[in-house]
Amino acid sequence: MIRSMTAFARQERATARGVLCWELRSVNHRYLEIGLRLPEEFRALEARVREALGARLRRGKVEAVLRFHPAADGETEFSLDEALLHRLLAVNARIEGMMENPARTRSIDLLKWPGVLQEVEHDPGQLQAEAVSLLEQTLRDMVETRQREGAMI
Repeated sequence: MIRSMTAFARQERATARGVLCWELRSVNHRYLEIGLRLPEEFRALEARVREALGARLRRGKVEAVLRFHPAADGETEFSLDEALLHRLLAVNARIEGMMENPARTRSIDLLKWPGVLQEVEHDPGQLQAEAVSLLEQTLRDMVETRQREGAMI
């Protein structure tokens, strides 16, 4: 069977954290050459993605692009270090006791103190696993397209 190295495949998947989208393009090329573009939060997957592409494709110039669109309704979660906040309030009360006319302490100023308020980071493992699963599905589609095109040549 003659195999073509020209193909395109695109798959999209909605997750709880947003929408993942893989686009794979390949054109004829003597060797396997992989161009890869990943969002920063998926950089840890680079070796795994290259390995998956290399396992299924022997030749061709392949462009693989992952896009991630975070969910619009995803609210940012925050964590409050209450122990640190209590220590700051105690120090603030001592300082205010030494002053004749202390200014009222605003809560927003306390929240600006490093470490009092932190954004909760989600475990990237689940989202990265979804991205790998979607890559495998997109890669299957691309291989099938290459085989169909090769059969028509």
